[in-house]
Amino acid sequence: MTTRLGLFVAAALGLFAGCATQERTTSTSRPGSGVHEYRQLTSESATAVLTALSWLERVSAQTGRCPPKTVSGFAKQVEQLQVNSIRVRARAQAIRARGEAYFEAWTKNSNDMGAAPPRPAPERLPQIKESFTRIKLASQEAGESFRPFFGGLRNLRAELEADPSVIETEKARTMIRTTRERGLLVLQKLGVLEDELQALLPLLAPHKPITSH
Repeated sequence: MTTRLGLFVAAALGLFAGCATQERTTSTSRPGSGVHEYRQLTSESATAVLTALSWLERVSAQTGRCPPKTVSGFAKQVEQLQVNSIRVRARAQAIRARGEAYFEAWTKNSNDMGAAPPRPAPERLPQIKESFTRIKLASQEAGESFRPFFGGLRNLRAELEADPSVIETEKARTMIRTTRERGLLVLQKLGVLEDELQALLPLLAPHKPITSH
């Protein structure tokens, strides 16, 4: 399902834009506000993965039959993870749309967009572009690693709902182990993405023209 793929994926050119859910047409966006928002999205995504892994460990600790409350709680967490992924993707796409317009205004040194953040130093633009490329790659890798992780969670949920005693089988144990490893990989990829976002922030400082006295 395509919505699952969008949990962490967003085009890098939107990272410096302001929050897209709060339109600002009369004031200037704070430099790097979009990066801070994207880091928040990354943090929320990591928290959601950690919560899912916690429920996975709870299921793994059961013997005999998985209690109904555990099965129900695990199923709700898997569903919530998907809902969150849709929300995060929508926010990321909005950041991308605003960011592309801002970057175009910067490169053209245009004043047409009064809401655009102050223009960074011109010599930083190539570095910013390279940083965007790395962030886009990190975002894509995080999204690609999330797909099999979420698939494992869904498959385990289906197995448990069909037969709570499946927890005792080697099939279920293997599924749990593999899904756990995939979740840890997602966290690793998110860590890389967060580091790249942090490295971008200093490059977005507004350009201060030298004035003569």
